[in-house]
Amino acid sequence: MDLTGTGASRINAGAWLSKCDPSGYLHTRRWVAAILAANPDVDGVQYRPRHDENTLAWMLADDPAAHTHPAVTAVGGVIALDSADGHYLLGAILTPHNAALGP
Repeated sequence: MDLTGTGASRINAGAWLSKCDPSGYLHTRRWVAAILAANPDVDGVQYRPRHDENTLAWMLADDPAAHTHPAVTAVGGVIALDSADGHYLLGAILTPHNAALGP
């Protein structure tokens, strides 16, 4: 479900749905859970992250017992996040956002 632009207003929500401070995350999680529960054919939500409105972010959802998501294809297998390769890949993703892994 697209929550960008007027998407949030179509479900009687406002920009706060994706622009809130971390203190509001529990509230937004409950809204998204309700959206997904009411729309079983929806695989997730698309929104603009509050720290970079020029990009899109996606939250994908599926059966909690599933090990893969039908919209995502694994490339080259699973890499443990706490391995050297996992740290390298995460670093490459986080660097453009001026973020880093903590100890």
